[in-house]
Amino acid sequence: DIVPTITNISTGSGFTNGGSTITITGTALSSATAVKIGGVDAASFTVISDTSISFVTPVLLAGNRVVSVTTL
Repeated sequence: DIVPTITNISTGSGFTNGGSTITITGTALSSATAVKIGGVDAASFTVISDTSISFVTPVLLAGNRVVSVTTL
């Protein structure tokens, strides 16, 4: 299985009330089934290509979060 890799995230911050659009750059992203921020599902996400996904942040408390992409 090919594991998705995140190489860049377009911004290092978002609003705690959600709604920020952020772009992930990486590899093997085209079969994404979920994007999570700190273990919480993104409000929505769109696969742009095998190397790019954009997502909308959910409502979260302030703080650093790990962004992850899940594939089948």
